Order: sequence, then C-alpha cells, then structure tokens
Amino acid sequence: MYEQASQNEGVDEFESPYHNGMLDPFHQLGQIPLFETNRGCPYECTFCTWGIAAFNKVRRYPIDRVYGELEYVATNFPNLPAWIIADGNFGILRRDVEIAEKIKELREKTPALRHILTWESKNTSDRNFEIAQIMGNDVGDVLMAVQTLDPVVQESIKRDNINMDHVPQKV
Repeated sequence: MYEQASQNEGVDEFESPYHNGMLDPFHQLGQIPLFETNRGCPYECTFCTWGIAAFNKVRRYPIDRVYGELEYVATNFPNLPAWIIADGNFGILRRDVEIAEKIKELREKTPALRHILTWESKNTSDRNFEIAQIMGNDVGDVLMAVQTLDPVVQESIKRDNINMDHVPQKV
C-alpha cells in the first residue's frame, strides 16, 4: 500500500527534545506537548507538503523512544490537560494501536489529561475507530480528512489514492 522506510532511516539521528529537557520550560508554562511517533506520508496530495518526494516514506521513531517521551511528560507534567499526536496519519501503522493503549494507560495515571488530538490516517478507518475506542472520550470525534468527494477533483489533486470504500458514510 505504501512504502515504509527502515525504522532507523532518518529519524534516529534526532535527539529527543523531551529526554534532553529542551521542552521543559514550555511545559512548565502549560504549553501543550506535540509528540511524533513517525514522520512522513505515503500520499502525494498536491496541496500538502508532507507528501513531497523527500517525505513520502513513513519513518518510525523507535517504540521505546515514543513510550519514553509519553511517560516523561505524564510523570513530569501531570497537570497538562491535552496532548497532540502530530503525525500526519496517526493510525497508518499497526503499532499505533499499541501507542493508543499506552496513552490510555498513562491517561489513567494522569487525571488532568482530558484530550488527545490526532490527525487520523487515510484508508485505515477500522484502525482509526479501534484507536478511538481505546482512548475513549480523550480523542473526541473521529475525523476523516477527505477534502472533497468529487472524483474529478480528487484525481486533480492526487487525492484519488484514498479508497472511499474505507470512509464510512454514517457512524
């Protein structure tokens, strides 16, 4: 379906701004943390920079790093009311279900955390609903980004790579 880069390709070279304390001053002020569990997007939609050639592979951060960052914020900044998962397609990888389970576990230990904002993946509606069910009310509404349902426009903007059979008409 899409090209997935090696787990070690490209993202391991970046030091975690959570683990090195760089973001602590922002969180002490109550700023909402943004987490990346992966980088890149397999789609090449013309209106979006995530799908340009340099980023059209999905590069995963190691799962221990992702869990470590989530745990770091939950432990050191338990009063933050919201987190943002800043992946362009959270739910595109099967492991995102496991990440959702980890967030749920941490949420139970961090009562102030009331909302998790994600940008759901395309073509994985079942997984998106599974993730939303795991995280419950923390996620809020499950949103599907379709931009348009007009097949001519979808083709023009290279958005026809999204299988509309995967997008539920009614929930």
